[in-house]
Amino acid sequence: MVSENKMLPEFLLGLQDILVFVRFKTDHPGNLKILKIANQYIDSYLIEGTIDYKSFKRETYSYCNFESENLIPGSSFKSLSAERIKEIESYLKIIKTAIVEIVDCLEQKNYERTHDLTDAIHALPDALLHKKWNPRSYWKIYIKPYRRRWNKAFLVLEEQELLKFS
Repeated sequence: MVSENKMLPEFLLGLQDILVFVRFKTDHPGNLKILKIANQYIDSYLIEGTIDYKSFKRETYSYCNFESENLIPGSSFKSLSAERIKEIESYLKIIKTAIVEIVDCLEQKNYERTHDLTDAIHALPDALLHKKWNPRSYWKIYIKPYRRRWNKAFLVLEEQELLKFS
């Protein structure tokens, strides 16, 4: 669902901060809860086309005991075009899939794999938002090494679908 949502940029940056946090503190007891909350908000956005960023921020802070109020910053961006929003929504599905796998890794207490996957995915929200990336290079540099080491089928179909038009 393509929607003009002014909170989408802030939400993307919040997702990135969460992924950075999980990458940095893979064994933090709040990680499972915060990632499940993030996926609920991704689902909500993809279904309804809106995001309640303030609630997202409040919930993530409450479960993860973030030390700083600045960890998930608010920011201001110009309106995103419908084309950019559609692209971001396609990749939100990728981020959601990655988060599901990260949750699975955390539940198995596989912190090394958790770190590798969050390392591969943590900068994607910022790259999408600021358009500072080449999708083909991203897959080659970040996702393929994860695949080689941990899961050869991870995001293969999604990659084929997203890259056939780029």
